[in-house]
Amino acid sequence: IIKGDNLLYINDSLKELFDINGSENLFGQQDSLDLSPAKTSDKCFQLTAEVAGEQKNFQVFPRTIDKSLGLKIIFVEPTGEKNISYFDTHIFYSPNIRKTIDIAKKVSSADSTILLEGESGTGKEVFADGIHLEGNRAQANFISVNCAAIPETLWESEFFGYADGAFTGAKKGGKAGKFEAADRGTLFLDEIEEMPLSMQAKLLRVLETKTIIPVGSNRQVDVDVRIIAATNKDLAEMVNKGLFRKDLFYRLNVVKITIPPLRERKEDIIPLANYFLKGFSINNGGRIVELTAEACDCLTKYAWPGNIRELKNAIEYAFLITNNTFIAPGDLPSYITEEGHDLSSNLYQINTIRDLEYNALRACIGTYGLSSEGRKKIEEKLGISRATLYRKLKKYNLR
Repeated sequence: IIKGDNLLYINDSLKELFDINGSENLFGQQDSLDLSPAKTSDKCFQLTAEVAGEQKNFQVFPRTIDKSLGLKIIFVEPTGEKNISYFDTHIFYSPNIRKTIDIAKKVSSADSTILLEGESGTGKEVFADGIHLEGNRAQANFISVNCAAIPETLWESEFFGYADGAFTGAKKGGKAGKFEAADRGTLFLDEIEEMPLSMQAKLLRVLETKTIIPVGSNRQVDVDVRIIAATNKDLAEMVNKGLFRKDLFYRLNVVKITIPPLRERKEDIIPLANYFLKGFSINNGGRIVELTAEACDCLTKYAWPGNIRELKNAIEYAFLITNNTFIAPGDLPSYITEEGHDLSSNLYQINTIRDLEYNALRACIGTYGLSSEGRKKIEEKLGISRATLYRKLKKYNLR
């Protein structure tokens, strides 16, 4: 924290970051911390400082606390470190997610097509971005496309581009499509299961020939693109039902990476929540808000069907609602604190057998997860067989 030109306070994390001995005079450190940009601007800036005889780079986020008093809070993060993986800058502490990270790192340098599987909100695009940045195509474009957001009539022009005068309303001079934009880079196809069957055949041809033909043109264009596809559905099951082409499925399924849901990586819930709190603090004038132990307990017990996206939304809600410097259970969305109760406390609120089954499964999933070991515990807790558990999970879409 600074006031005008004076450094008032630095916490233990910054001392460790800058190798400052706790017994040293903190005010004497401001000569080595060039925070002059922070005195005039709240914008992010870069700081280079000598730490233990080595030059290191840092990213600095100043935010005004009290303009009349000239008080500012400064957030400092290391940046530009050598041999630091993209994945190591994100919050992945759970053993379940670490195994997935190891696979992603190993395949990032290859050009193989990758299929990311995971529930909605698990961070599939984060993985795709990381694989791109860790690989040999990091200097080229990473183009992300949500297949569910493109009208079927625009698929060809969006992916392959179009020539001048190809259709009424076409941009003069034509337009490059997603494949050309991603040339020598990566094309990320999110929600690939939403791609129409007619377009699936054309995508397969591009993957095999590495050429495209823009709409309204006879010209073949060579493209060198790595494909990373993502889905929150069971593509193999869709193939069996005739909803997805078998040949395209096998072409995409060269390397399959399954991202575990948040309920199976409980070690990451509170670190992620604190990470989001920090971001909201930086973007809201530096207001410091912390989670109480009781709030952490509620967050850990909740099953998070919406995964990381739902967690971020819940933390943003609580950050905006609380009038204190802390978030208590009462500041969290009510459905989270209700889900946090154990199974027995929910019995009085149940009206139907269907509700009983659903809440019992949700409570058990939140407690034990859906790993092999977790499923065994759920079977024991509810007194059901493996086949019955699978049937109930499918019935309530809890897989």
